[in-house]
Amino acid sequence: MRAGRGPEFPAGDLYRIRGSAAACLAFAEALPPASAHVRRHLVVLGFQLTLQGRRWLKTHEIAAKVLNTVRSGKRLTVVGTVSPWERRPPY
Repeated sequence: MRAGRGPEFPAGDLYRIRGSAAACLAFAEALPPASAHVRRHLVVLGFQLTLQGRRWLKTHEIAAKVLNTVRSGKRLTVVGTVSPWERRPPY
């Protein structure tokens, strides 16, 4: 630990997974700030609009998209649909 600056962490990637409400913010505000040692990424989880109606994402859909994001290194990924906000499924 360096005096007055806290512990030093190794360089790497940090992935933040957020719910659909994160889409209400401007994506620039939702992205974690950049750091010299940490590459930050944001995955926003939305919902699906289907012929049968609307639904939240299933676990396997979320997992597959998060893994694809990690492999691609994209800074921002939106999984599913996040707008219109009024069309989101009930909780």
